[in-house]
Amino acid sequence: MLHSLIAIDGGGTKTAALLVDGNGNVQAEALVSATNPNSLSEEVVQSRIEALLTKLKVQAEHAYEEVRFVFAGMAGGDREPAKTVFKEAIRHHFSVEPTIYVDHDAVTALYSGTYGQPGIASIAGTGSIVFGVNEYGDRDRLGGWGYLLEDAGSGFELGRQAVLHCMNEFDLKRVPSPLSEAVLAHFQVERANELISLIYEPGKTRERIAPLSEQVCNLAVDGQPEAERIVREPHTKTQKLWSSWQNVCFNIPPTKSSLPAVCTKVSGYGASF
Repeated sequence: MLHSLIAIDGGGTKTAALLVDGNGNVQAEALVSATNPNSLSEEVVQSRIEALLTKLKVQAEHAYEEVRFVFAGMAGGDREPAKTVFKEAIRHHFSVEPTIYVDHDAVTALYSGTYGQPGIASIAGTGSIVFGVNEYGDRDRLGGWGYLLEDAGSGFELGRQAVLHCMNEFDLKRVPSPLSEAVLAHFQVERANELISLIYEPGKTRERIAPLSEQVCNLAVDGQPEAERIVREPHTKTQKLWSSWQNVCFNIPPTKSSLPAVCTKVSGYGASF
């Protein structure tokens, strides 16, 4: 009998899963909120994983009972303590315990484009990271250290810069620019000082700020100067770091790349790498 498998992709804002039968047919799919153990308690992570698996089981119970392998590509999943949390959250929800493999969500993004072959993935979602695997299986990363340290080009950082712009205009008593108006509309408030309680509500900061990046990107496409600056500055910085990183970690000269690249970005704005 061909057994089923489950694939999980956990990011900084949402966690998605597919249940696939032994013939490669998708039998169920599910979505829950973020499951990053770096910003959530173990109890919250476990409850959301349970909700995710329950949604799959309800849709296709027979295929679910035949699951023998689970791959989870999770934000924060490259550290051993986090791997243990995810494995424990998953293993108890099956009558026959499956083989469970947990890794960073950057691996999922990379292999979605290279199908397991060497390459480099540049991700700009809620967070940001550049991750690569060379022909010898050596792995390395650039960035991905979280929103309090460095997430250049991420959805959260674009949104944060937009909020700062709005607050600065408010402090200087300026008429709100189109970017500031977009920030106020996003949070459904009339004045910038009303943002504070919304932004600082415990556990809500990233999920409320990161989606604002879509508005920033739309305004950048329309040529709004401040939005363009917010989008372009991290791209320029990341491009320079990426070239140096390829040379140091993969012995690829800055002017030449022999590895395929997979690029994901926040919606609405494309920039060439």
